[in-house]
Amino acid sequence: MFIQKLFKPLSYTNETPLMTSQTTGGSEIRTLRCEVDRLHMIVEALWSFIQELTGYSDNELIQRITEIDLRDGKLDGKSAPKEKSTVFCHECNRPLSKNKPVCIYCGTSVSIDPF
Repeated sequence: MFIQKLFKPLSYTNETPLMTSQTTGGSEIRTLRCEVDRLHMIVEALWSFIQELTGYSDNELIQRITEIDLRDGKLDGKSAPKEKSTVFCHECNRPLSKNKPVCIYCGTSVSIDPF
């Protein structure tokens, strides 16, 4: 519940400017900037907790970010999309459908990877 509150869109109404069709590009940009600023603050808070608990340095974080950035062979500030491999049912060994809580072939309950 706390995380949902933390990541809910900033808005004084039930709709964000990105959800309405009457908005201009400027209000969408302002909304995105607010979201980026808020996410930056959250990441900064999380990093400070990690530093306090583990003693990791900023240089170690930069090194890890660089390693992740280079996974796709390019140092471009973007993470490579994770390759999704086909997952098979442990009962009937048929491929599982994405986002289905049960195997569509045999009905066995399966766990869904949220990522």
